Amino acid sequence: MKKLFVLLGCLFLLSGCYNHRELNDLAICSGLGVSYNENKYTLTLQVVNTSAFDAKSSSNNASFSVYTEEGKTIFEAINKISKELSKEITLTQLKIIVIDESAVIDNLQSLVNFLMNDLEVSLNVPVVTSLKSNPKDVLSVITPNNEINASYISSLIEINNSKFGSAYPIKLSSFFVDYLTDYNNIMLTNVELKESSDMEDNNDVLKDTDNASTLYINNPVVFNNETVYKLNLDESIVLNTIENNINDNSLTFDCNGGNFSIMVLNSKFGFSKFENNNIYLNGNLKGSVNEYNCSWDLDDDQTLVKLENVIKNSFYDMIDNAFNKSKELKLDFLEIGKFIYNNYPDEYKKIKDVNISLVDFNIVNKISVDLTKQGNLRGDINE
Repeated sequence: MKKLFVLLGCLFLLSGCYNHRELNDLAICSGLGVSYNENKYTLTLQVVNTSAFDAKSSSNNASFSVYTEEGKTIFEAINKISKELSKEITLTQLKIIVIDESAVIDNLQSLVNFLMNDLEVSLNVPVVTSLKSNPKDVLSVITPNNEINASYISSLIEINNSKFGSAYPIKLSSFFVDYLTDYNNIMLTNVELKESSDMEDNNDVLKDTDNASTLYINNPVVFNNETVYKLNLDESIVLNTIENNINDNSLTFDCNGGNFSIMVLNSKFGFSKFENNNIYLNGNLKGSVNEYNCSWDLDDDQTLVKLENVIKNSFYDMIDNAFNKSKELKLDFLEIGKFIYNNYPDEYKKIKDVNISLVDFNIVNKISVDLTKQGNLRGDINE
């Protein structure tokens, strides 16, 4: 019996992996872009140029190439690219999905079905949009140090989210949840181009990429049916604050005769209760003052109290303004509906449409702030 097990083990080792595919036969995709116009999909695939990472290769090839095709379905467009490359398309190494406004507004269901049925695609892949540029242009930008464009975009999102509060990272798993639940507002990070150069649009293999543009992360965008709204910076900060995504962020506030900046050391915010159409938001922010240009004496113990009050009042104003804007637009971009849906299911059933019902809601804020002063800051600069 033992000999039989040994023999079977040897056969498995000799036969190789069951699902093994030769690397040279694969087109490894790092980025996927989808547009939808006139009942056709325009699909863009960013394909890794494996030869660019070959230690034996002396060429200075770009780390990726971009290919674009149209199709009545996403599968048809992929098959066209696969035929053109004479390779099998694989999405196992996908790093970014770029969806333009047309795909979200006009035919999101087909895209969701495609992504849910393709088990190769990781649920951790970031999903983004681009309001001013098409996915092909976004995925074609050559990045510093010839880094793969899709990986570079992912890094930009992480940096902007962790340092500035302007990004709102959404992974494919959250994208599915937002689409499938009743409150189906779709929130996506907005990736845009600076100094975008005109690129020839053709169906040939696109080996030339755009090195005259710079990628940057703009404020998030929320979609609901035909409504599209780009949040301003304060609204983005409020959203990320509620989602506890602002740790390590640097925030700047006005004070009498100047301004000051803090580094957020720890932030715990969240909706705590929904009662009688009142939504309660509690939060605590701990931070350190890392730049100070106010007239108050920072060596005075009461100055930190004054600065804490400035921050509290600023957050109260930003939250109220964001909430009032969402009521005006009838667009729940603060995701109040998600909180009610998850925590008050019976109450949620009574609400026909959270976006419309927002006009009847009130928000009640309770915020505390704890500041510390960095040791090398002076408080008498403006005296």
